[in-house]
Amino acid sequence: MNQHATVCTCLPGATLWLAPPTAGTAPAGATGPAPAVPAVAPDAAGAGHDAGAAALAERLRGEHRRVEVLEGTAGLGSPGDTAAAGVLRTGLVAEILARNGIAVLVTGVAPDERALASVRERHREGGVPFLTLPSDGSTDELYAALVANGLAIQAS
Repeated sequence: MNQHATVCTCLPGATLWLAPPTAGTAPAGATGPAPAVPAVAPDAAGAGHDAGAAALAERLRGEHRRVEVLEGTAGLGSPGDTAAAGVLRTGLVAEILARNGIAVLVTGVAPDERALASVRERHREGGVPFLTLPSDGSTDELYAALVANGLAIQAS
């Protein structure tokens, strides 16, 4: 009897946290953990995130990647949550998904500096890739950061 082993050719899951652009954040093509991003006003947190995340998600799905876009302001929190609680809760969900081979794009969360550092550390301890990039980068710049970190297939 001829047995064939199933080989997974999936790329690892990862969390890509699309932070609102602020002074002092890493450029969109930066790799690895970026400096913590200061909190911004909640009404500015989601501005422009969704379109960029949707375009990047579509590009990754074109590579047969499993992708989930988490909008941090929708469905994961309670009305009385602090910014830190929202970041921690969204970070936990993103980590669980990424640990299971899903590329997670997080949008719409005004990062609390300490909470985001905690999320980054939890990902690191679990061996789950985590990138923080300003959301104002183009889809090509965000994709290039994923390629540079071995989390996307570079087109030939």
